[in-house]
Order: sequence, then structure tokens, then C-alpha cells
Amino acid sequence: MIGLPLKNILLFVALIFFQAQILNHLTLFSGWGQPFLYIYIILVLPINIPKRILLPIGFLVGLIMDFFTHTPGIHASAVLTMVFVRPYVLKALRSREGYDSVIPSTKGMSFSKFYVYAFILILVHHIWLFSLLYFSTGLWLYILGHAIVSSAFTLLLTFLLQLFAQPTKYV
Repeated sequence: MIGLPLKNILLFVALIFFQAQILNHLTLFSGWGQPFLYIYIILVLPINIPKRILLPIGFLVGLIMDFFTHTPGIHASAVLTMVFVRPYVLKALRSREGYDSVIPSTKGMSFSKFYVYAFILILVHHIWLFSLLYFSTGLWLYILGHAIVSSAFTLLLTFLLQLFAQPTKYV
């Protein structure tokens, strides 16, 4: 049986490769929608992971994507923003009984709670990413439009990935 850390590393490598080789060249609606599925690795990290470990992981994920996309720190900054917001979203969605699993998923959380969790974090990531990418206050509707369409596209791919490669329960 393969351990959770090794599984996460393999998932990380596969998502980064898929993002860099395929998804970075895929756009919908005349460039309005671009999926950023590489952030899925942050979404499915264990709920109880300490911030001192989560922040370097987030920075590394973003930095590697910056390397592949030739963007100086934009992805690293967006992923770190998402990582910073993550514990607060998890805490807000937690029921009194807690979660059934330490890994966020549709099985460990309810279906609707997982997608609210994923949508909030994806939207935070995308708004921050496009704000830095376009870096203009005059383009806020353009930024918001890109963020919403790209978030919907990323959430759809997250749904498909959850459907076919759902993380296993790890205690």
C-alpha cells in the first residue's frame, strides 16, 4: 500500500506536468477561462497540517508553476494567499462533529461543503492571480470576469478529479 506522503508527491508531479504541458495552453471563451488545476494539491492536503509546513509547500507549488509559466512570483503569491485563507474556510465549514476524514474530499466532508470549500479557495486564488497579472485598478471588472470563468472551469476539473481520483481516508 502506498503511503499518503508518497501519494501526494506523485499527485503533485502529475498535476504540475499536466498543468504545464496541457492546461497552460488551453483556454475557453476567447481566453476568459483558463484552468489552474495544479492548486488541487493544496485543496486535498490534510486538514490538520501545520501552517509551518503548509506555507512552504504552497510557496514551492507556486514557485514551480512560476518557473514553467515564466511569471515572476505571481503563482507563488496566489498560492500563498490561498494557503493563508484555507484554515479559516475549513474552520467555518466544520460541523460540531468535525470531519470524517483528515483529507478534504467529498467523502470526508459532505459533497456540498467540499465544493463550497473548493470554490472559495479557487476563487481567492484566481482573483489574486489575475489582480497581479493585470495589475490595474481600472480593470477590476475584467479581473473579476476572468477569475469567475476560470474558477468555474477549475472547479469543474476539480469535480472530475474528485470523481475519479478521490483521496483515501487517512487516519
